[in-house]
Amino acid sequence: MELDLGFILVGEDMDGTRADLTDAGPATVIPVDQDTFFEGEGPFEQGEHAGWVHGTAVLTHRDRLVCQLTFTFESDPEDSIVVHGVLPREDTGTGPGVLAVTGGTGRFHKAAGTLKVETRNPKRYSFTL
Repeated sequence: MELDLGFILVGEDMDGTRADLTDAGPATVIPVDQDTFFEGEGPFEQGEHAGWVHGTAVLTHRDRLVCQLTFTFESDPEDSIVVHGVLPREDTGTGPGVLAVTGGTGRFHKAAGTLKVETRNPKRYSFTL
C-alpha cells in the first residue's frame, strides 16, 4: 500500500504489553509495543500489516503522559517516523490527543506534521505530514 501525505494506522498491543494505569504513580514508565495495520474498510478495522510502533510514555504528576514513539514500516526497514508530545491519562490508560511528528528516516527523512491519537483499543493513529 502506498503512503501519501495523510494515512491512518491501527495499532494492536502485542501479547502481554497492555499497561493498566489504574494504580500508576508519577514517573511510571509505560512501554509501547504494538503491531500496526493500515486501516481497513471502517474506522478501527485492521487491514494489511504496516509495521510496528515502539516507545515509551512517562506519567507526570498532572496525570499526563509524555510520549516518545517510533513507527517503523514492514515495506522498507529504512522508513520510520518519530513522534513526541503529551497525552492525557484517562481511566486505566492513555487518552486521545495530538502529538508532533518530529522527524523520520528513509522516505520520511523530512517528515513534519501531526499525529492524531484515538485511544479506543485498538489505538488509531491518523498522520498528517
